[in-house]
Amino acid sequence: MSANNFFRCITMLCIILCSSCAIRPSSTVDQMRSPDFVPLSIHMEAKRYDQALVTIKQLQNKFPDNAAVYVNYAIIFRQQKKHDEARQMLVKALTLSNDNPAANNLLGIMDRESGDFKGALTAYKRALSNHPEYALAHFNIGILYDIYLQDSHLAQKHFQRYQTLTGQTDKQVSGWLADIKRRK
Repeated sequence: MSANNFFRCITMLCIILCSSCAIRPSSTVDQMRSPDFVPLSIHMEAKRYDQALVTIKQLQNKFPDNAAVYVNYAIIFRQQKKHDEARQMLVKALTLSNDNPAANNLLGIMDRESGDFKGALTAYKRALSNHPEYALAHFNIGILYDIYLQDSHLAQKHFQRYQTLTGQTDKQVSGWLADIKRRK
């Protein structure tokens, strides 16, 4: 794994953990910096999901009230095509932290993929209601609005917000924005 991929993976894991730390008193910054989380991110980046499950079980024992643990369970189960288990882990994460943006965003993705567009919209809006800076929810709600709900105005708004929050011009999103402008 390259150094850039390693640091990107650690950053993504920290974002998920920070979203939980900000809401749950039992989730501290010290836990987020714990070396225990590094192997999890390495296994997930390398798609070694069986090894990631072993690591996440250890983290669950150490941090049983940290919603991020259950969000990561859900990510692993979703990658393994175990959608029922993934959904159960998201329910657990949202029980611990009902406004966790990562959990709501992933729930929105899973609802969208299963054709439940109303559920997806609700989940994305819940992710953004308390965390309007959560870029991935803007990205995913933009996809929902553009492709599935045929609301190009709201899609454009969220895609632009996504690019602003990430501080980058994503080529794919820029292409979608150009397509939306052509359709108007």
